[in-house]
Amino acid sequence: MNATDLQADTDYFLSIARPDGGAIVLPFRLGDQRLSECGEHVVLAAREKFELLRQLHRYPEILALADANRPAASATLEAALAGAFSVDRGLYIFGAHKLGAKVARFCVERGIEVKGFIDNSSDKHGKRIDGILIGGPGQIDGENESVVVASGRYSNVIMAQLHGLGWKHVKNMHELMFALRTSHNAESDFRSFVDVLDTDAMRFISAFLALDDERSRQVFDGLIRMRRTLATQVADAIKSPFADEYLDADFVQPADMAYYVDAGAFNGDSLERMEQRLGKVTHAYLFEPELPAYYDGLKRHADRPEVFFYNLGLSSSYQKFTYRPAMSFDLLQEIDSPIPNDIVSYIQTIRLDDIITGPVTLFKLDIEGAEEEALKGAADTIRAQRPKLCVCAYHRASDLWKLLDEVKRIRPDYKVGLRHYSDLMDDSSFYFY
Repeated sequence: MNATDLQADTDYFLSIARPDGGAIVLPFRLGDQRLSECGEHVVLAAREKFELLRQLHRYPEILALADANRPAASATLEAALAGAFSVDRGLYIFGAHKLGAKVARFCVERGIEVKGFIDNSSDKHGKRIDGILIGGPGQIDGENESVVVASGRYSNVIMAQLHGLGWKHVKNMHELMFALRTSHNAESDFRSFVDVLDTDAMRFISAFLALDDERSRQVFDGLIRMRRTLATQVADAIKSPFADEYLDADFVQPADMAYYVDAGAFNGDSLERMEQRLGKVTHAYLFEPELPAYYDGLKRHADRPEVFFYNLGLSSSYQKFTYRPAMSFDLLQEIDSPIPNDIVSYIQTIRLDDIITGPVTLFKLDIEGAEEEALKGAADTIRAQRPKLCVCAYHRASDLWKLLDEVKRIRPDYKVGLRHYSDLMDDSSFYFY
């Protein structure tokens, strides 16, 4: 079978060799069918992707998704983690920062004693988070105590450090969250990130085939492996420098900053970081629904008439939600704002198409799982102007195919890249260019 032989909207079956000598038979179609409307076959959006489909054996995790006889991912992990956690005597959390605080709160909610935080930063020792004391690794009996590592950028360095010290009961936060079935980002059950590998397998493969560079394909394959195994060490081969998040030079150039829209601007810190790398904006439109961050952002950019700050969220319609402090990025109340971050308030949303009438050259979305709805509310802008898009793709379990599906619905001519910026499942971004 050759690519030129393929007819649109016709069912085909491709046999792909497995490493063990067997074969996987993969159903696929050539066409522009939306991924949300399929599930039993792979969608091949263009003939030139057929050769990549034939090369799936180069990507072990994508090939495994194609195997209808594979064991359920959650069941495999349950068996692997059986007896791995001994939390009856409590545990320590390595990482006295936001992620560590998040994990500690999950544990406390479930009646698990958090004996203390551990951190390599000596200036934190003796301080407390939520009343829990922070100490150094030298103060802990690593031979017998259970430790969970909670760090986005340094999990693998810390894991190597503790294993080097001979600590025997060390787990990463993925493993704990899976065992406790905690919420994670916009999902109520962390296991959703694993379960979709089975329910949405054909859609994930279709999204993988839509990527336009080899690095993106390696990243996608690695992210699937991270979900299947919960291992953070996978990230060492696929992550980019954290400083490149939102502004990866493979996709974003200085000219793209001219007319910048930021959904999930926090206090404008991302704008400052991006301008340091790419140069000043002509106009920037920053959207931040959290009141403390919004007021801090107003103060930080008060002398810049070209920067517009809106206390609004972006969505597909006008809506009003009760503000949930637990979703706040400012978990440790580090913002210097006259508005406390635990205030009872509301998040109001608007369509980007109804508020921005001027040009848009770069649109960044990092809005805790609301990215898909925000894209729908910006469809006219995207269709007419084709700005570069940086869309965070880790808040919902199906983001790695749903967000791509939504953007391609609006403008099928975008090329697609994917980069990852941490040791955990978090901090992955699609770039549409």
